Amino acid sequence: MSSPRSPLTRLPELASDVIRRNIDSELEKLATNPFWQRDAGRSSETIVKHDQLRIVLVRMKPGSYVSHHHAEGPISIYLMQGKIRVHLPGDRIEELNPEELAQVPGMKSKHPHQR
Repeated sequence: MSSPRSPLTRLPELASDVIRRNIDSELEKLATNPFWQRDAGRSSETIVKHDQLRIVLVRMKPGSYVSHHHAEGPISIYLMQGKIRVHLPGDRIEELNPEELAQVPGMKSKHPHQR
């Protein structure tokens, strides 16, 4: 079933009304991505993309990071394994542990570090 919303992507299935994905399987696929094999040590895939909601699955190796990320609205982070630090405006740092869900405000720069 397709969504009445206009898809924001060339992959309209990302904007469907019902999207079912096996997260463990998707994480395994990310480990075969060329970006995972490179020094960057991370790979990602957008699994939902609507006007007001995006869900991006990110797999990161220990010691890797994402810098200078921009998000207009709040960001929700669910950590499945490992630990990450999220650098927020005002030099505030939040550390997340596995199976924690955090919502952080929209920001011009966030730096999650896999630990």
